Amino acid sequence: MTVEELFGTLQQAVVGSWRKHLRTAKYGKHEALDEFYKEMPEKVDALIEAWMGANGKKIGEFENILKSANYNTLSYLKELKKICKQGYSILGDNDELKSLLDDIVNLINSTLYKVKELSESSMIDLKDYLMESLVEESCKYDYDVKQFNPKDCLTWLIKTKLLDKYSDSKYDAEDWAELAQAAAEEAGLPLEAAERVYDAAYYLQSK
Repeated sequence: MTVEELFGTLQQAVVGSWRKHLRTAKYGKHEALDEFYKEMPEKVDALIEAWMGANGKKIGEFENILKSANYNTLSYLKELKKICKQGYSILGDNDELKSLLDDIVNLINSTLYKVKELSESSMIDLKDYLMESLVEESCKYDYDVKQFNPKDCLTWLIKTKLLDKYSDSKYDAEDWAELAQAAAEEAGLPLEAAERVYDAAYYLQSK
């Protein structure tokens, strides 16, 4: 990994967290991501500016090596943390740079804790169990688009009570579709699959 890849990925993490922040329907998770994308830009800028000052040169073309669309929130933050850990070797023996990267890792750790423990609490273990024991193969997503059935996945989300049944008195089609997508992401599906669940839910209730 290069400096351009490390810094480019950290910069893109701000955009990725902002998008996930807008998409989530859970208050606790929403607030955790709100803190992350508000604090992250300043910390990333401080690291980049300190690196340029220490090395006396500008950075080349930034490159993001972590695509947020391929991960749910927890998985994305864990992968981002791994990249930061690899980044320490790139920064050399400069204690100031390592301290600034420590600040970023601490923010990631804090956000991971809040998303996993505070906003989802005991549901984490339940969802892991449900995904492991899932019989309906159509709701497992392994990037084989032909085998993934978003309507069947929607049915499974309702059956396992990860998603409330649709009710005219509680939701309109768009609101329920957003909840369906959020439930799919919380169940471990990547954004691409969760968006297909959104489309299925919206179509079913807007006919």
